[in-house]
Amino acid sequence: MQSLPKVIEDLLELRGFTEPLSINTFLNPKLSGLPSPDSMSGMDEAVTVIIDSLQSDIPILIWGDYDVDGTTATSLLVNFFRSLGKDVLYHIPNRITEGYGLNTDFFKSELWEDTKEFLMITVDCGISNTKEIQYIQGIGGRVIVTDHHQVPKNKPNCPILNPNQKNCGFNDTFLAGVGVAFYLAAGVRSGLAKRRDEFKDKLTLPNLKSYLGFVAMGTIADVVQLSETNRILVRAGMETFAGPEFVGIKALLTACEINNGEVTSEDIGFNIGPTINAAGRYGVGSKVVDLFTEQDPKKARKLANELKKHNVNRKKECVEGTSNILDILDISLIPGDKCIVVLGDFFEGIIGILASRLTDQFKVPSIVFTYSGENTVKGSARSVEGIDIHKALNECSFLMEKFGGHEMAAGMSMRSINYEAFRERFVEEINILQEKMVVTENRKNFDLICPVEQIFNRETLQQYKMLEPFGPGNLRPAFLDNNVMVVACRHVGSNREHIQLTIRGTYEKNIKAIGFNLGAKGVDIIAGSTIKIIFTPTINRFRES
Repeated sequence: MQSLPKVIEDLLELRGFTEPLSINTFLNPKLSGLPSPDSMSGMDEAVTVIIDSLQSDIPILIWGDYDVDGTTATSLLVNFFRSLGKDVLYHIPNRITEGYGLNTDFFKSELWEDTKEFLMITVDCGISNTKEIQYIQGIGGRVIVTDHHQVPKNKPNCPILNPNQKNCGFNDTFLAGVGVAFYLAAGVRSGLAKRRDEFKDKLTLPNLKSYLGFVAMGTIADVVQLSETNRILVRAGMETFAGPEFVGIKALLTACEINNGEVTSEDIGFNIGPTINAAGRYGVGSKVVDLFTEQDPKKARKLANELKKHNVNRKKECVEGTSNILDILDISLIPGDKCIVVLGDFFEGIIGILASRLTDQFKVPSIVFTYSGENTVKGSARSVEGIDIHKALNECSFLMEKFGGHEMAAGMSMRSINYEAFRERFVEEINILQEKMVVTENRKNFDLICPVEQIFNRETLQQYKMLEPFGPGNLRPAFLDNNVMVVACRHVGSNREHIQLTIRGTYEKNIKAIGFNLGAKGVDIIAGSTIKIIFTPTINRFRES
């Protein structure tokens, strides 16, 4: 293995990688290191059902969630089945009118009146829809659930792929919904290879590596733990963006102004992911699958630009929503409640973002509710490390009509008459969890003391990229430089909320920097002054004015 710059070696040591073999495995993850699909609980049964359905040529429906994880997972399976010559159906629920998960109204339309037998595969949802699945089975549907959310006590009676199941070989992988969908495709591909002779027409089995771009987008956007398995999947997926096989992915990268094929986890988390998510927030999540399954480049470009327009509108809604929520929020209650629960007239599609912003600002679990009809309120929750918000909600379940999620995020709905009782009980549960939480030493807000010049050179930046992807379990490194000269400073952003710096370290080399949401601190920075900065390297995606 080639020698590494000292700052990269120091970062690896901080993260527990000191031996040459472990360093090489971390920096160069290989697909050969992935666990076998056979070790996932329920895989054999699911593969058998799918192959039997392909042989009998019954309709197949993919039902996905409306977020990035769900729409990329749906797109992956639709493209996979189409590569096998099977033109499957797909449905992404309208977030506003249908809500999360399965519903039975969809199957009461004329489309299904004459359908006596079909197969439905859920992705990133379904594990909490036992009643709905019973109904679907009663009208002739066979069901396979693929999900990664918490498994309830009363789980559906059908083949289930979910790493959270007891004794599953994927218990510690933290797969996103799209990761589970990928493994289903891998399992089916393997099963077809063994039974290829049973099919009249010769099957061409696809190379699944090209599908990993979907896994990268869904995994990073869903902010799941970057376990060894996820790191392998995401890293390989990010590599496919240099020459994506799917015209929809290529069109989206262009719409997001990422034209060099070099995509980072930051690009996915703050640009690609929000652009995909915006469609679901406005009730048109199916447009994402339309894009990712489109084969005509011109149509794909049009769809990608539609998603971008939705994201522009979403940003405007978030600015207004954040302002409104801070107007009605009683900040004095936060220290005692140790959480935030707020109800207002907000656009339903952004309440998750508003909850996330409250959690980021006040460092406590947050739930934002909005009115949904005359007698119902819907909420979206975000948590902080160490507080399992799903566990707290489970103790309040008798007050809710519906809820689901995991330890860091959840969604729910309830009768508006129950809101105040729910708020009181939820605060009690959060306080109990807070008392039981093991207090760990606070993480420094930087990893290493390091002059900017040691990072911003070609060799070090090239090795720095090998640390990708970043996310939970492999946080983006931050560095402290105690002696940086300010060459220029100006405020940017629609409300001058950011600062843009030109800085110079020990050597005569200017470097551009952006400080998001640091506009208030920028008033004290003047050209020629020397300051301390905490920084992280990033690719400049902003057009200079």
